[in-house]
Amino acid sequence: MTTVCVTNQKGGCGKTTTAVNLAWSLTRLGKTVLLADLDPQGHASLGLGFDTDLLDRTIRDCLVRPSLPVGEVFLPFSDKLDVVPANISLASLEQELAGEPERELRLRQALVSLGRVYDYVLIDCPPSLGFLTINALVATDEAIIPVETSSFSVHGLERLLETIEMVERNTGRRIQARVLATDFHGNTRYSREFHETLAQRFGEQLFETVIHHSVVAKDAAARGLPVGRAYHHSKVDNDYMALATEILESAPVVEVENLREWEEKLFGPSVRGEEIVFRLQAPGVRRVQVAGRFNDWNPSLGEMRQDPISGVWSVRVRVSPGSYQYRYVIDGEWIEDPANERHEFGETGFRNSVVLVGDK
Repeated sequence: MTTVCVTNQKGGCGKTTTAVNLAWSLTRLGKTVLLADLDPQGHASLGLGFDTDLLDRTIRDCLVRPSLPVGEVFLPFSDKLDVVPANISLASLEQELAGEPERELRLRQALVSLGRVYDYVLIDCPPSLGFLTINALVATDEAIIPVETSSFSVHGLERLLETIEMVERNTGRRIQARVLATDFHGNTRYSREFHETLAQRFGEQLFETVIHHSVVAKDAAARGLPVGRAYHHSKVDNDYMALATEILESAPVVEVENLREWEEKLFGPSVRGEEIVFRLQAPGVRRVQVAGRFNDWNPSLGEMRQDPISGVWSVRVRVSPGSYQYRYVIDGEWIEDPANERHEFGETGFRNSVVLVGDK
């Protein structure tokens, strides 16, 4: 599953149009897609015909309670395209979660717990660099930055790229950021020269595909349809099919090591001084304990508590520097830590997870 966010803090650059029509184009190439609307305006949801004022649940519910299965929130648009909708209720979420720990991980946690596997998850970001966009960047593998071919379109673009680099540093993940030229007027010298400027600045980061100026895309959105369904084989429909093809042909190979490192950041053990914080995502269970050398393998001394908001089980254990083998006990069943690839065999011959504290 590849996660792609479509982001630019400047409005009117074709961000939502790109998210909706790229999602539809990928399905026409045989891919299953989940479109996550992360914009409080709900334009991606509206653009696919969903009345945002009549929604019982939205993406806001997934962010407030990441343990809520996305499958209970998404709305099917076609057999290969599902939508997690949004509406104006999302606008107040940043203030409501102010001070909450790891709030920038909420979307990532919700996507990790997906009950259904998609080929692609596309995220339509709001036109800002706030809390919601940071959530999208933390969750994403690739970022598409639509840039309207006009003089004001690159304003703030450098700041967005700096924000992506900041997220990469803080998470240890690589985000493939690419620029997409939109609203291209091929018959004007200015558009052509501006596109050449983008090519010189961004090189291989600039998509070969350009999205031409079109009025049919706006009309299709007003009708609640992707342009490929409303105006099949129009110029802009062909543009988005070309973009989807280019993305598939240049799809990066997911490095398992990097993925596991990220899962460990979310749910594996983290060492803070002489304290180990154990975190495990185990939805639908009644009791989780951790047992290891630090508590003489006694599960009753390692009771974990479940966060009612995120659904993640956790416990803090104070230890001295050293190497500690451990296992989780979930409703009486002993298991290794699925988010920790470090392990070694214990004295009884069983393989256990292991965490290092300080200098061994």
